[in-house]
Amino acid sequence: GLESLFSNNITEKTKYYNVGEELAVEVEKVIPRHVLGQLVRRDDLSSDGSMTLSSDNLLSNTLLAHSPSPQLRKEVYLESNTAIPENLKVLDALIEQRHIHSTLLGYKSYAH
Repeated sequence: GLESLFSNNITEKTKYYNVGEELAVEVEKVIPRHVLGQLVRRDDLSSDGSMTLSSDNLLSNTLLAHSPSPQLRKEVYLESNTAIPENLKVLDALIEQRHIHSTLLGYKSYAH
């Protein structure tokens, strides 16, 4: 159903986003450098020390659970949870279907 499609979109698609030097330093405090090289891409053309991260579950969950930096946790959370624009259509369809089912059962809305 729609719930499965929403979950599959999150687990199967990956978004890449940049963090500046200050947050890149915080990432390196959490993840050992030899592991970091396999999970992220350093911007070769950037001299400012920025880093490209991915919405990969392993990377995101590790940073959310172990980073002492509230700025980094906020950035990772926002980027990893807004990673899949296709899910907006899925959510709209889910809301519509829940409303239809609720009214068929005699309720004013899904919340009742």
